[in-house]
Amino acid sequence: MRGDAQTPPLSPATFDVVVSSFGVMFFEDPDAAFAHLGSVLRPGGRLAFLCWQDERHNEVLGLAPRAVAAHAAVVGGDDLDLFADPWRIGDLLVRAGFGNVRVRGRREPARLGSDVADVLGYLRETSRFRDLLQRLDDQRTVDRAIATLARELAARQRADGVWVEAAVWLVTATVSGRPV
Repeated sequence: MRGDAQTPPLSPATFDVVVSSFGVMFFEDPDAAFAHLGSVLRPGGRLAFLCWQDERHNEVLGLAPRAVAAHAAVVGGDDLDLFADPWRIGDLLVRAGFGNVRVRGRREPARLGSDVADVLGYLRETSRFRDLLQRLDDQRTVDRAIATLARELAARQRADGVWVEAAVWLVTATVSGRPV
């Protein structure tokens, strides 16, 4: 079923488990979405999701901003990203009615693409990277930032692709006041 997690047409207490792999970060209203997801879980129902750790600890999200920052002071980053901070995740879930909240860090290698050109081509199409580059003063700085990123990716090139260190939070919880 597809729908907005804040208001999908789901009956209360009808599901045992809610699972998300990198989707919860896109909720427009996380408080409303998690409160609704909690309401559709049966007694003992569980929530589990993966979300990215912040870009300082996560090469998947951090290589491009670091390459840009090597050439210019850029305002931004993910300081305000709710899901980058395990304490904020826990607080959000408790406010939404969940208990037994656990936020565990995991680090794993992640394949970004077949080679440097493949990864750069993908990144150039992402709004996050385009936004970073648009904050730069001139084309020369843009070119230097891209060259720095290409060197960083080349350093991670293996025979089977470009690999980086991914850092995620594995979050689990149950509906508060209900048995596990």
